[in-house]
Amino acid sequence: MEEKTLRLEIQHLLRASGLWDYHPPDDTPVATGAQIVQILKAFGADNSKYGVVRNILQPPTWRREAVSMARPDIFGLNPVERTIVIEVKMMDPKKKVEPWIHPKMISNGQRQWLDNWVFRSGGAGFIGIGTADAPRQAWIVPWEDWVKMENELHILVDDFHIKASNIPVAYELTRITGGWEFPAFHPVLMYVKEDASPAKFKTWTEEIVSLRFEDKKKGDK
Repeated sequence: MEEKTLRLEIQHLLRASGLWDYHPPDDTPVATGAQIVQILKAFGADNSKYGVVRNILQPPTWRREAVSMARPDIFGLNPVERTIVIEVKMMDPKKKVEPWIHPKMISNGQRQWLDNWVFRSGGAGFIGIGTADAPRQAWIVPWEDWVKMENELHILVDDFHIKASNIPVAYELTRITGGWEFPAFHPVLMYVKEDASPAKFKTWTEEIVSLRFEDKKKGDK
């Protein structure tokens, strides 16, 4: 299972729980490898210049990882509460005894974004973790608690992994048909206000408040 699938599952969970979910589009390189070759041909340059052009249009991650590149995967919006953000990661599918994730899978840019959002600004940030294989498991952990857990485990061993059993049970999602549910008292639920929930709307046009305009078809005057 891909990380995208887990991200969509978490988005559906937020929506069903009363938050307005949003996934910012991922930043992509200006040009693909094939397009770089086409650029070289267009300017009559040989392939020896490939690396130069690639570094201009496709800089290494450490140069591309600006604020927009490192922002979390999901925003949970609520008109009357704080916005929550969730960075989504998959556990390594090549498990040995139990599923695990290495902290380095969360990049330094992503860490900087979450650190500033949570520790400097007092925002609500989370890390969403999921397993790829059956039986499926998933957790949404407050960033503060995740950082504390990393620091505690790192003291015990230098090259460490965070295993499924290391993650507090209170943050584990409940598997249901077609998706997930939050356990009772999960911290994300603190930011859900039913009166502002998109889940209460049967259709997006049930109550008409603003004016409505239809686009003119081609040829109409």
